Amino acid sequence: MDTKEMIAVMQAYDGGKKILYRRKGFEHWSSANSPNWDWGTYEYKVAPHRPSIDWSAVRHDYNWLAVDSNGAAYLYKEEPHMNTNYWDTEFGQVRNANVFASLNIPDGFDWKDSLVQRP
Repeated sequence: MDTKEMIAVMQAYDGGKKILYRRKGFEHWSSANSPNWDWGTYEYKVAPHRPSIDWSAVRHDYNWLAVDSNGAAYLYKEEPHMNTNYWDTEFGQVRNANVFASLNIPDGFDWKDSLVQRP
């Protein structure tokens, strides 16, 4: 990571974004509530705020991904709308996204901001 990238991560933290860190050479990322910015020992990055999935593994007619308030993720053919505690679609064309190994649901995100459209 070059100096500009490090500065961008620190500025994101200063702006209220959640930061993740891991010891160099390790796989697991953890939340950094008060990062010590030891760039020689650790790697830092801005935490993702929306879920993601490998769209190449998803049928081409499913174009939306969203996570309900209970943490369950679903794929939709049509753009869903937010209901009280979950996402819903008029036509009910929904598929469980939790069965996809590539599904990534980040920690600390707001389910109401989880709607993602296929790129």
